[in-house]
Amino acid sequence: MKLVHVVRATIIGAGAFGVMLEESGRPIAVTLERTFTDNQPIITPGVYRCVKRMFNRGGYETFGIMVDGHTDILFHRANLETQLEGCIGIAMSFTLFNDIPGIADAKHGFSKFWDVYGKENEIQLDVANFALIAA
Repeated sequence: MKLVHVVRATIIGAGAFGVMLEESGRPIAVTLERTFTDNQPIITPGVYRCVKRMFNRGGYETFGIMVDGHTDILFHRANLETQLEGCIGIAMSFTLFNDIPGIADAKHGFSKFWDVYGKENEIQLDVANFALIAA
């Protein structure tokens, strides 16, 4: 089973920003997750099983991330924290949208992710905080 890493670089009020890496350590894309209580995302550091499924609202295939106590946690295209409810948004670069931190070129970033993992029915996700956590 293929492994994908998400290493969070910073967790701020506008989200948890990270880098997505192949098992070899090669970077694929950047990530963004919404933060909630105590400025933390829903997905805690650890290893998760991910199963291929449809993202009905987006109309494309992705992987569902099996997080205890939650449903519909997915990888999908996004630019801002407000476009996420607990999922991992994927794009190509970090940017600012009217001074709001976000990620840009989501279509291309998700495509790169899918090129590496899309042939699999299941993958594993390893989430780690290597993060500056700011209030």
